Amino acid sequence: MVQSKAPTVDAYLAQAAPERRAYLQLVREVARRVLADHEERMHWGMPVYMRQEKIRFGFAEQKQFVSLYFMDPRVLDENTEAIAGMIRGKSCLRFRRLERIDARLLEVLLQDAHQRP
Repeated sequence: MVQSKAPTVDAYLAQAAPERRAYLQLVREVARRVLADHEERMHWGMPVYMRQEKIRFGFAEQKQFVSLYFMDPRVLDENTEAIAGMIRGKSCLRFRRLERIDARLLEVLLQDAHQRP
């Protein structure tokens, strides 16, 4: 699912592939807890978390991956040991094997993203 037309995050999750839905829901739960002062909305066809009209984090179901987007690449740059062995883009992590999504690591990365100006 690239560039979803879903109007809400609930609709986005409902449209997700059944085998990925639980993992996407886990990502959402961690993001909502850590980024509680952020607004959750759909943008660029994926769920994003915004504060002061600035996107801090987003996630997307794609054809071969679930991707986690950290809009400040320093979040990943400064956690290279923790994310060693993961598929990384400039500011995203991609998961082919969804069981590798670690809620504790995601929480650490989101706390780091939250603390950035």
